[in-house]
Parts: sequence; structure tokens; C-alpha cells
Amino acid sequence: MRRKNTLHAFLLALGITLLWTFFNRYEYIGNNIFLFNTINVFPLVLWTLGLTILYIVHAHTKTRYPLLFITVFYLVCLSALEAFGYHVLNIRLNTSYPSLFNMGIIHAPVHMKVFYIVAGPVYIVLTKFLFKKKPTP
Repeated sequence: MRRKNTLHAFLLALGITLLWTFFNRYEYIGNNIFLFNTINVFPLVLWTLGLTILYIVHAHTKTRYPLLFITVFYLVCLSALEAFGYHVLNIRLNTSYPSLFNMGIIHAPVHMKVFYIVAGPVYIVLTKFLFKKKPTP
């Protein structure tokens, strides 16, 4: 059952990410690979993998407050990965938006910043709702 849920979680993450990257064109400084001249493959792959990994961590976490734990875990990991990508790997969007709270991360419009902050926890809530065990008669 766990593998089936992980596959479903992956497909849900892929669906969310496809919609997000279709409506929010990511264009980085340097080389970009686009599907249908709209969807940038780089954020498509990273968001899909990131959300799926978040689901796996959540599924294996035994804590009294799982949503609080996974939210803090998500925000810490997101911040660390964003900072590493921006400051160490020099990954830059082809824009000039300010960073989130002057932290040097998530240089994007406000709606993208909001998505980045809520995407993980909302995704986990969706998986809990969609994969809830149905009572047997």
C-alpha cells in the first residue's frame, strides 16, 4: 500500500508542478529546456522530486504533531536549498525581483513567494485527504 501511495503522491506532485510551471514561466539566466515552449524542465523536475520526497519523509515520520513537523522541515529544507542554489550554484531567474524578507532566497514575484511557502504543507494536506484509508464495512 505504501508504494502505491508513493506513486500516487508522485503523480499528484507532477500534476501540481505541471500546472504551476505552465502558468508561471521560469526562465533562468543561461540554458533553459522548455516543454511546449512554456514549461521549464528544471523546476518541473525539482519541484516534483521535492514534493515527493516531502511525502516520503512525512509518511515515515512518527511524531505527535506531524503537520507542524513537516512544515518546519519543509521550510528549513526549502530555505537551505534555495540559498545553496542562489549563492553557491549561482542559479538565477532572468528577473530582478527582491528576495524573500531580504534573506537572499526566492527572488520572484509575491505570488511565487507565497506558493513556495505554502506548497509543501498544502501538498501534504492534500495527500492526507486523498490517501485517507477508507473504513472497511
